[in-house]
Amino acid sequence: MDTCDLTNRSHLKGCASKPMQVLDESSEAFFNFINTLHSDSTRESYRFCLEKFLNHYGIDLLSFLKLPQPDISNLIIKYLVDKKVSRKYKNLITATLKHACEINDIL
Repeated sequence: MDTCDLTNRSHLKGCASKPMQVLDESSEAFFNFINTLHSDSTRESYRFCLEKFLNHYGIDLLSFLKLPQPDISNLIIKYLVDKKVSRKYKNLITATLKHACEINDIL
């Protein structure tokens, strides 16, 4: 499996040639993320958005959460700027990533 150089963000996009297992459902971080959502539809939407974001950069949730806070912010901003989607979908992405970080005491 290819590894990404997380110290140089310019290499993150597309560093995984195929989707990787980015969500370890047995991890505490994922447990915190998914089980603090009360609606099944919200769980499904947030899981989808989180998985798309992590696959975009080819990193798993734990690696993402261990990045320095400025790097996390920069990755999120770059992702939102690069996505050519509706404002409503960008708000969903933002809420998803904010929840993942806040519930795991990152932001």
